[in-house]
This record gives sequence, C-alpha cells and structure tokens, in this order.
Amino acid sequence: MSNDGVRRATVCDVPSINWLYMSNENTRREPIKYDESDFTDYVKDGRSMLLVYDDGREIVGFLLAYDLVNWCYIDVLIIRPDRVRKGIGSALVRYLSMMNDGWDCIEVCYYVDQRIEGFFTGLGFDTNDAVTRWVTRDVIKEMKG
Repeated sequence: MSNDGVRRATVCDVPSINWLYMSNENTRREPIKYDESDFTDYVKDGRSMLLVYDDGREIVGFLLAYDLVNWCYIDVLIIRPDRVRKGIGSALVRYLSMMNDGWDCIEVCYYVDQRIEGFFTGLGFDTNDAVTRWVTRDVIKEMKG
C-alpha cells in the first residue's frame, strides 16, 4: 500500500479521528484520554503532527506524534479493526518519517505486546527491555547509510 491515502488532518477530520479513538478497545485502558477538543488543538498546533489515512471514502486510521525539536514521539496510532494488516499503519509511520524536521530519532512507548513490537521492528525500530517498551528509529544513521 502506498502513502497516497496519508495526509495531515484537518479540523473536518476531527469527528472521524475521535470516533476511531473512542471506539478502540486499547484506549479505554489508557490513563490519559483525548477528546474532540484535544484533536482540534493538535490539528492547529504547529508542533504536533496529526496524520490520517483517508481511503477516499472515510478516515480508516490516524497517527498523533509530537515534534520535540531533535526527536519525534509517536503517541497514538490507531487503525480501524477491519483494516488492520493492510499497510495503513506502515504508511502513516513512513509518511511521518518523510516529514523529518531534523530529528535524531523517532520514539514510541507501549506496553509489551509482541504484535506491536513486531510492527515497529519491521519498520526499522530498535527496542529496549523495560516493562513499557521504548522503540527508537535512528534517523541520523539512516541518512548516513
């Protein structure tokens, strides 16, 4: 699947993003919850990157990341359950990587889960051995290499 369906979110996308977020079973366990006003703020904030995958009919996935000057942190990546394993998550992460604004790395933190770990390591991220995994993709090494 190409990056053709990936783009920056607009305010018009926020209800779909919020629906995906609220209907995802994993977000119900999260200590921090987002709502429509948060997603609207992220669309307008120049340091946050809210990306969507639009299949031409609807938003089927989104990624929320923060540009932290010399590194990027992926906070949320959600794909509609019936569209998982179709390349949408990979397309969102690849698009984010192409937006590199001088980051040394892109990082993600998640609770240990082999499926999630396999997804990110398959995209070139390295893992640590903590209870909550931080995975890092060394952008500088990739640029040299």
